[in-house]
Amino acid sequence: AKGTANQELRINSGATAPEWYTPVAGSAGKILQVKSRATTSVLNTSTNGFVTTDNYVQITPSATSSKVYVSIVSPVGCTSGDPWIFVDIYRQIGTGSFTALGYSKRSAPNAGAQLIQDLTHQLVDTPNTTLEVTYKAFINSGGTGAFYNGRSSGEQSVATGIAMEIGA
Repeated sequence: AKGTANQELRINSGATAPEWYTPVAGSAGKILQVKSRATTSVLNTSTNGFVTTDNYVQITPSATSSKVYVSIVSPVGCTSGDPWIFVDIYRQIGTGSFTALGYSKRSAPNAGAQLIQDLTHQLVDTPNTTLEVTYKAFINSGGTGAFYNGRSSGEQSVATGIAMEIGA
């Protein structure tokens, strides 16, 4: 016998014969929502340790089984003689505290060059919640001078964040 439209041919549970199966319509693997945010806010820091930036994106998953694709673009640079800068993505669920996701990226332009480089983080997260989730860039300059999103308000760049909920 022939199957109907949208049916799949599978082996039955006893593995003894083929049978037609009608899959349940669902949202698995589909993009359910997209959120984005851009900022031109400049940050200059010489703090040894991660400090918050104004680059974040927020999304409220519709199901606890959803995954979230996150992309954060961070324009960063070092002041004269500064050897490196790290950017990591932190996550906050609801009103909880921010925790590092462990995707730290390093920029080490030539000392004294004051170059601005875009560090792009892309990750798939499983927050297991239907509360609002915030993904935010944090910066660590190692105690010497660094800048995020431009050297000054007159030389700002655009930092961006995108979050996409993926149905499970």
